[in-house]
Amino acid sequence: MIATFFPDQTANLLSQPIGPRNNRDVDFSDADYKRDNDYFQANVRIDYDLTDDLTLTSLSSYNTFNMDQTIDNDGAEFVSLEQRTVGEIESFFQELRIAGNLTSDLYFVLGANVSDDETSELNIDDFSESFIGFAAGAPSFNIVADSEIFTYAFFGNFEYSLTEELTLQGGLRYTESDNDFEGCTVATGPVTPLTFGVSDGDCLTLNTATFTPGLVSSNLKEDNVSWRFGLDWKPSEGTLIYGNISRGFKAGGYPLLAAVFSPQLDPTTQEKVTAYEVGFKASLSNEVQLNGAVYHYDYVDQQLLGFVPIPPFGNNLTLLNVPQSEVQGAELQLTWRPMEGLLISSAASYVDAEVTESFITPDALQVDNDLLGEAIPNTPKWQFAGDVSYTWPVSDDLEAVLGVSLSSRSSTNAEFGEIPTLDIDGYTLVDWRAGLQSRDGRWMLSAWMRNLGNTFYTSNASITSDTIVEYTGQPRRYGLTLTYNFGG
Repeated sequence: MIATFFPDQTANLLSQPIGPRNNRDVDFSDADYKRDNDYFQANVRIDYDLTDDLTLTSLSSYNTFNMDQTIDNDGAEFVSLEQRTVGEIESFFQELRIAGNLTSDLYFVLGANVSDDETSELNIDDFSESFIGFAAGAPSFNIVADSEIFTYAFFGNFEYSLTEELTLQGGLRYTESDNDFEGCTVATGPVTPLTFGVSDGDCLTLNTATFTPGLVSSNLKEDNVSWRFGLDWKPSEGTLIYGNISRGFKAGGYPLLAAVFSPQLDPTTQEKVTAYEVGFKASLSNEVQLNGAVYHYDYVDQQLLGFVPIPPFGNNLTLLNVPQSEVQGAELQLTWRPMEGLLISSAASYVDAEVTESFITPDALQVDNDLLGEAIPNTPKWQFAGDVSYTWPVSDDLEAVLGVSLSSRSSTNAEFGEIPTLDIDGYTLVDWRAGLQSRDGRWMLSAWMRNLGNTFYTSNASITSDTIVEYTGQPRRYGLTLTYNFGG
């Protein structure tokens, strides 16, 4: 049946070989993947001393970003899903704050800021050689989305020395944002039943209230109060023990997807997290520094990538509000100088992140799952990084440097649903470097090799249109680097 109704698409798909476990192999169509992006930023800071203890600060910034780039999302030589994105961001930010010491024991910051952000994006989705393109009766669709976001906030922070060893910290912030959105899926090519009779270039997204196609206009207005309190204890020179509790928010926003019906463009609302952390920083001697922390984060409406069903396009990736989730973990860092010229550093972390409330949503294969108890995607439980470097003099003016670094992480999964084909295996990478440098730090010449063992590994995976795509890490590579400090 598939071969009867989709002969070209079937031939393309069946002729596509399964990707080998070789991180130098790649496949893509013959599109132009050159990026035409530019970014401009201007910042102005003005500090004015009101008194010996108080300073008024003004921070102003203006940013623009323009993007025009094409991405091959299907990992195949035919066009199953290819996306060209043309967009623009313009942002203005202004902050005024006053800071200083009210007393010798009390330092404070009090201020306000405002930002005005405008975004415009056009996504050109080409799936002309896919099953979806055949089912939709059109080779491509365009997606447009424009937002104007106005945000203002008032904030205050303080640090109060209770004793010489104890410092109390606190902060409070009120934020309000107003997001005006317009967007839709635009018909391209001939009129089909899916396009509801609209012409090429018109919005085809159907308003479910009026049952007419057109541009979707919406507004998301949110406010929140975030806060933080902490206590620092310095029981001895070189030792700090701290504890913090805080609450923060991440603003909501609108999706960019091929919406057939207007509710599919409903916004993701703001997420809330309450964070608890205790930790220490200890200089055990002149040679040893040890830092550690444990933490627990409680999320409400956490924004995570999931899927929304949009027939006939299948399931589209979008941000979802997961009702309840939590992240808890620990980390440890060690720096050790056992002898002159030898430096050993290492860091290890453990993370346990999961959904803690029933939440039924489809996965990449369009199968509904209850996410209760499921791990948050792309969160390996264990990560480790280590580095050993040795520097020794070879003359009055030169030093030699030799170093080896290692990084490792455990396995995880790329998407909700824990689909086996989207597993990301754990891996370990080893890098090497050697070089010469001037003893005054003026210059350095080094040879290096990354991924010494040429380990095959993947950093992400996805099910896109007709294919399963794995994003492989970089293979073994080597080179020379020359650095020179012109500043003296």
